[in-house]
Amino acid sequence: MGGVRIFQLPHIAMHKPNNSPAPPQYQLLTEFGIRNLKNYKYDGTDHSMYYQYFASPLAAWLTETFVPLWLAPNAITLLGFSLNVIAHIVLCYFSPNLVEPVPKWAALFCASATLLYQTLDNMDGKQARRTKTSSPLGQLFDHGCDSVSMIMFCLDLAAVLHVREMYLAVCFVLIMSGFYVTIWEEFHTHKFHLPLLNAPNEGLLFVVVICTLGGLKGTDWFDEKTHLYVFTLIFIVAAVTIMSHIVRTVRTTTIHPRWFDEHSPRFRALYRLVPMICIDVYVLWMATTPTVIEMPYVFYWTIGLNFCSFDALFMLKLLCDEEPRLMPKRLWPMLVIPIYSACFHRGLVSFHEKWLLLAYFIGTLFHFCGFVRCIVSELCSALGVKAFTIPSPQIKKSE
Repeated sequence: MGGVRIFQLPHIAMHKPNNSPAPPQYQLLTEFGIRNLKNYKYDGTDHSMYYQYFASPLAAWLTETFVPLWLAPNAITLLGFSLNVIAHIVLCYFSPNLVEPVPKWAALFCASATLLYQTLDNMDGKQARRTKTSSPLGQLFDHGCDSVSMIMFCLDLAAVLHVREMYLAVCFVLIMSGFYVTIWEEFHTHKFHLPLLNAPNEGLLFVVVICTLGGLKGTDWFDEKTHLYVFTLIFIVAAVTIMSHIVRTVRTTTIHPRWFDEHSPRFRALYRLVPMICIDVYVLWMATTPTVIEMPYVFYWTIGLNFCSFDALFMLKLLCDEEPRLMPKRLWPMLVIPIYSACFHRGLVSFHEKWLLLAYFIGTLFHFCGFVRCIVSELCSALGVKAFTIPSPQIKKSE
């Protein structure tokens, strides 16, 4: 298309500060946010050729052919997520330190679970449109399951390839950052955009291929040269994808002439990348410490769940058209770990740092479960819907 592109004022200048009081029965939602939540309209585009010509038509056919109208879309999402959890537990059992060999059947099972998860993740949206039950709850639930699944995919890939330390840290940082910037872009442009190569499609397909190779040839088949090739490919594709989201958002928010003015939408957009950058630096900094090498699952799950909470809150503010908190309070305790680690290695404290990390993980896990329960129940209450059932009148209406 030729000519000059004219952009309307982005929503970044219109997000309201979170000053309105929360209704008595809510902890996360405000009255202002609930009003906006009910008016939210999803606008998304997926440019993946794999999705457009294979994954999406397959999901549509499977949904129309095999899925009954009474099955809620969120139930389909939860089924796919459960398969991921089972596959992840299997790999964690056989490779607790990411260096032990994984049985061929376990790697093949992980590949199958990942492919099924991707298919079911596409089917839930088809079912929501088919039953006319699309809602912000479904979008946030799907997004939340995807964000937690990213942690599992990263660790599953590391278990099959037998990589730790910086390889794993860089992979984790790129995957979680890529996931965050897609929501960050939607927050500022109000368009969910997935480029030609993206994590939900080609990224998961890549995990399937690696796990299938590990299942056919054995996980010991991957050597140091293979690791270099695999992670170079991941780095290039992920870095290009992340930069495309950032560049597209910056180009959209060009209505203010100065870069570093606090009222500039471009500056405020880039400012909201600060938490992601801080978490990335933290992970890369801690990756080679003895405790992280000894307890990789505990460390990456702890950081990952905190990141998912932060990401879900950001997504909630997007749905409610409200201003998000730059650095949620739940992220600050992460700083205790490296400080205590430095004190432990200098002999200032005798309590081993790994127990502190384990305690932090347990606290994070319980907090995350409570957070998920709270956010789902509040959205159900605010929207007048149920998470895992479809009302009978809606089923008859769809028939």
